[in-house]
Amino acid sequence: MIRKYIFKEFFKIFIFFFLALVLLFWIADFFSSISLFLNSKVSVSVILKYFILKTPQGLYYIIPFTILVASMTLFGILNGKYEIIAFRTLGVNKKIIYETALLLGIIFYAVIFFNNEFLIPKSFYQGKIIKNVYLKNKKNYAVLKADKIWYKKKNYIFKIDIANFDKGFMRGVTIFKFDKNFHLNKRIDALFGLYRNNKWVLYNAEIHTFYDKGNFKYKKIIEYVLPVEIKKEDFVAISSENRNLSFIQIYKILKNLESSNINTTTYKTDLIGKFCYPLIAVFFVILGFLLNVKNPREKGVVTSVILSVVIGFGFFIVNSFFINLGYISVIPYFIAPFTSFIILSVIVYILDKKTRY
Repeated sequence: MIRKYIFKEFFKIFIFFFLALVLLFWIADFFSSISLFLNSKVSVSVILKYFILKTPQGLYYIIPFTILVASMTLFGILNGKYEIIAFRTLGVNKKIIYETALLLGIIFYAVIFFNNEFLIPKSFYQGKIIKNVYLKNKKNYAVLKADKIWYKKKNYIFKIDIANFDKGFMRGVTIFKFDKNFHLNKRIDALFGLYRNNKWVLYNAEIHTFYDKGNFKYKKIIEYVLPVEIKKEDFVAISSENRNLSFIQIYKILKNLESSNINTTTYKTDLIGKFCYPLIAVFFVILGFLLNVKNPREKGVVTSVILSVVIGFGFFIVNSFFINLGYISVIPYFIAPFTSFIILSVIVYILDKKTRY
């Protein structure tokens, strides 16, 4: 009964704050992009689709923060109304509360992981297309499809296995060139490409030139300079933080970069972080309980929200700090994503020892 009661009250509070924060996210995003909407003169349906596609990225922060607010508010209200004392009187020990909090944390671990692994990667690139094509009116753009990067400019279509455009590197490059009637007249396959002197240079390129009546010419070139002008900035549409990629996508990046000289520490750190980050749900539910059982008092919703903001921002700052230390190998990449959670574990342990229940 106690577990069912806590679940019911928790989800009531969670849904209220979740919808409120999503609405605030939409309002903030609307006003930050209002100039794009007005200049592009797109339809309302396009704007709505844009907001829907942007929402999973906002949920990356909204869900954990809402869990913390809901937990702080729920246990604050229960404690203020002496219901936690009533639990104790009825023989409900702390273990049952922890089991309930842990079960809630596991449920939201799955929710956060699903959002980060499936919703964000798909919606991110579709949202980018809307922003760059419909809102910014760019004719040339790149998309991620079937874990490949596809890019079109003029009569060229590029298919790229993996790339780091900021560093001027792409691997597994295939280029198709078409004539004005959209007939294929050239195919270029290259092992990798580097951005040198404001030009893309393809290495170990195999070139097939197609003629009428099924004839073609083949040649292999060690260094091949792209005849079409393409800058690194042209690929900005598919530039993405690793948190916008799925586990499978990051894993494939690592596999493709194994034989290159590109530093893969960032990808290794974020690969582990994919499974580590959702743990925040478990800790935030338990913290909400431990911070509200010392003395019966009515904190109020406003106080709970303020405490949640402080704790939430504090965690994200600390977590980001240690992740970045992992990126630059100050601490091992396989430890960096766990460091902030180790600190949280120590805090939970100390609070548990000091909590009288």
